[in-house]
Amino acid sequence: MAQPSRFWYGCAMTMTARRVLWDHALDSYGVVTTDDARALGISAATLRKLAARGFLEHLAYGVYRCPDVPETAWTEYAEAVACVGAEAYLVGEAVLAMHDLTQVNPLKIQVATPRRWRGAAPQHVAVIDQCYPRGPVVEYGGIRSACVADALVDCVGRVPGDRLHAAMDKAVDEGLVSHDDRTALVAALDATS
Repeated sequence: MAQPSRFWYGCAMTMTARRVLWDHALDSYGVVTTDDARALGISAATLRKLAARGFLEHLAYGVYRCPDVPETAWTEYAEAVACVGAEAYLVGEAVLAMHDLTQVNPLKIQVATPRRWRGAAPQHVAVIDQCYPRGPVVEYGGIRSACVADALVDCVGRVPGDRLHAAMDKAVDEGLVSHDDRTALVAALDATS
């Protein structure tokens, strides 16, 4: 499927579906969904053909990964959220682990969704369905997530209190939690621990 041409060193270059998907995958940790492809003017049938030819790997229903895109520390989180759906977001220890705020290494990446989940998630993903966020759902690096402050509160009782306080201080230093939110968060952590 040809797309509008671009100029490359002075000569026109026709944009193929592979090139369009490659450009998109570079900005999305290698993950491409059928919704992304549709927005780019590429059909789901073309995605399946490209997967059959080895250009894409099938991860879950409607979710593919371009194996030629280098993996980063956040790739597995982007894949987990994409596999659960458009409204999915990271929660709990997954948020803390993604930001490397404390020494947590969850066995499964926790992904919540407000919808009832009926799909088959990858083995490394724990789906919490019909879950509504405590606060706003934000994006960190293009990955939907509960905000760090909410994730810290969610981890009370599962992560030792001293680690949570250290994670909170690190989050403030990195600008993930404001100083105003820190005061309320300290009170919440101390009240629940």
